[in-house]
Amino acid sequence: MRCLLIMLGLLFCTAAIAGKIVVRKSSDPEFDVWALKQELIEQNAWNEALRQQQILNWVYSMPPGCLLYRRPYQYYACNNQYWRPYSHQGQQLYIQIDPPQQSQK
Repeated sequence: MRCLLIMLGLLFCTAAIAGKIVVRKSSDPEFDVWALKQELIEQNAWNEALRQQQILNWVYSMPPGCLLYRRPYQYYACNNQYWRPYSHQGQQLYIQIDPPQQSQK
């Protein structure tokens, strides 16, 4: 009997530390967890690329005639140079990037 009580106690303790349970109301708006995860992965990859780049070329404004592209992410193209917008300390800056790889569909 004592062994059974110990086993039940261990079972309840294990269930209590197994992880977080989230309960959502049916009235809550739909939430796509996978889209959020993908967005965070892309943002982390961008932040890591910034950290790894040795020399960053920054500009505070784009020259006239630059074209805005939105695929595979938002960037500008000017005279075979590519720039990605970046917000730093409340200022909009542009960082020179390698030519983006266009996805083939």
